[in-house]
Amino acid sequence: MYFDAAPNTGTPYRRCVGAATAATVQGPYTPQASPIVCGENKYGWIDASGFVDTTANPQQRYILYKLDGTNPGDPSAPTPNPRVPSQILIQQVDFDNGVTPLGSASTILQSVGDSTDYGTVEAPSLIVNPNPSPRTGGYVLFYSSGFYMNNTYTVSYATAQNVTGPYTKQGVLLETGSYGLSAPGGADVVRDGSKMVFHANAGREWNGTRYMWTGEVMIVGTNVTVT
Repeated sequence: MYFDAAPNTGTPYRRCVGAATAATVQGPYTPQASPIVCGENKYGWIDASGFVDTTANPQQRYILYKLDGTNPGDPSAPTPNPRVPSQILIQQVDFDNGVTPLGSASTILQSVGDSTDYGTVEAPSLIVNPNPSPRTGGYVLFYSSGFYMNNTYTVSYATAQNVTGPYTKQGVLLETGSYGLSAPGGADVVRDGSKMVFHANAGREWNGTRYMWTGEVMIVGTNVTVT
């Protein structure tokens, strides 16, 4: 199980990616002694998710996570962190233990060059394309853009021929107004690409409450729809 948390009480505003393991899915889970992803980056790393590339021989395991480029840092500091493009990165890990990094991480998406990004990309969910075309290859990356506390939040997707990219942004799948939703985001898609779960505001405007929703997904080549 991957999660993000502050590495110590001295840096509560900078998160790192950690992992906890268990013998059974019900737990109990024991956290690893050290984070998988941390370092001295002042923005921090969040939104970790796992991915198994079933098309590789042998199969390979990865984690994806976000460089939190819009994190202002410690509010008591004289000046906030300057904003930088947020990024989604992919890191291969040992297939058997799921926590030991192999090689270096690669950036596969950034919050630049697309007006729908609103300064951020986050909440990655990667799957093998169940219906790829010969030209498009086999990976679909779902992600969120905008800010979940207002109506800019969206669910979008990108596609790639190789697991480490380059990924091509294909557009928005869900946004405020879609099916009467308000600020949908944080999507996660099942491995076969047939279903999605995501959250959205309980009302038309942010009121502190968000509900979980489900959707049916159809993927053909680079075309994805959600109903």
